Amino acid sequence: MSLKVSRTAARVRAFQVLYSLQFTPVSSAEELKLAAEQVPEDADESTGLPAPSTDFAWEMIKGVWANEAALDAAIADYSRNWRVNRLGKVERTVLRLALYEMKNHPDVPSRVIISEALNLAARFANDQARHFINGILDAAAQSR
Repeated sequence: MSLKVSRTAARVRAFQVLYSLQFTPVSSAEELKLAAEQVPEDADESTGLPAPSTDFAWEMIKGVWANEAALDAAIADYSRNWRVNRLGKVERTVLRLALYEMKNHPDVPSRVIISEALNLAARFANDQARHFINGILDAAAQSR
C-alpha cells in the first residue's frame, strides 16, 4: 500500500471523526479517543481504500481538535466577509483539516493538501462548497 493511499484513507477517517464531533463535542483527550472509537470502522469501507494509517489519522484528529480556535481564526481571515459559524459543518471540517495539515506538515505540498480537501468536499459536500473551499485553501497556500 502506498503512502498516498494510506494518507488519503487516513484523511477520510479523520474527517469522519471530526465531523461527528460537531454533533457530539468532547472536552478531554480521553473523550476524544472514545469518540474516535465510536465512529464505525466500516465507515472506511465505503471509500474503497485500504485501512487508514491510524497514526496519521489520529495525529490529524488530535491536532485539529486541539487547535480548533486557531484554525477557525485562520478560516475567518482567509474567507473574508464570512463568519465561520455560517459555514456548513462539512465545509468547516474540511477546511480545519486541510489548514491543520498545511501548518503542521510542511513536507506535504499545498497542491496535494488542496486536492485531498477537494476530494473530501466532492464526496461529502456540494459543488458550490468545493469552489468556496478551493478559494480559501488557495489563499492559505499562497501565504504558506
